[in-house]
Amino acid sequence: MSDIQLYLVEADKNKDEARRLAARSAAALANGDLKLVELIENAGEYINHEDATMRIKSLSYLADVLEQVAPKVLKGQQRNLLCGFILTRVSDDSEGTGHCARALMALERLGKWDSDTAANIANTWVIPVQLGSEARD
Repeated sequence: MSDIQLYLVEADKNKDEARRLAARSAAALANGDLKLVELIENAGEYINHEDATMRIKSLSYLADVLEQVAPKVLKGQQRNLLCGFILTRVSDDSEGTGHCARALMALERLGKWDSDTAANIANTWVIPVQLGSEARD
């Protein structure tokens, strides 16, 4: 079983074990045993699953991995691509928004955003939220 499959099993039963599995994936990224594209491909099946619970858990896995990635493991272009991927999840599925926010914060800790990426985040996340709160007022 892959780390994400094991994580999905452990996520509800044993949070510490789930975090350990995410840390193992982060370490594999750092030492080159796991490529970023493989991580996304492995997670993609579950992130796009029809079951909302599966989608939420898989976004949690991605956020947990990114929170444990060491600085300089991901290059700026990789962080920007991940950011774009995560922002599509925010647009497509509001149920995993908290995990998307955690993933974005983890990516930001790994390096500052360029101005285009920061604007994309604001346009995708902040502005619609503000517009939604104005509609309620």
